Amino acid sequence: MFGEQGDISRILREDGYLLVVEDQELARGEHAHEAGFLVLDQAELRELFCFGDDEAYAIEEEQEGRLKAHEIPATYLTRVTKSSIRGALSKLKANALARIVEIRAREGTYRTGGQHAFWLAQFANVCLAQEEGACPEKERKN
Repeated sequence: MFGEQGDISRILREDGYLLVVEDQELARGEHAHEAGFLVLDQAELRELFCFGDDEAYAIEEEQEGRLKAHEIPATYLTRVTKSSIRGALSKLKANALARIVEIRAREGTYRTGGQHAFWLAQFANVCLAQEEGACPEKERKN
């Protein structure tokens, strides 16, 4: 998908952008994919795309940080490696665990219950992805 020969890298113009828009909470329970789903935020995307400390990109937040849009320069897509994928997964796992602990310390409400479910799903899905080798190679159709 990413990397120098990735599908997305090939179709974007060099001066283009990849727009990643994610809901950081679940409105309802969902089973979006048989392998689960992972929602990366700024820390994980910086790890995935190997951002340097001095490199920035555009991020917009709406609804108290719930809805986030990340604008990643097309040239950064070629930086994705197996190592950066593993790093992003490790960062997401640590962040998910921290969020679970933080949410459990708060008063229980309908919203915190949804947040708790979201982060539990993130933690479980990262563990499963890591168990399966982070991202098995797919055969390309010619």
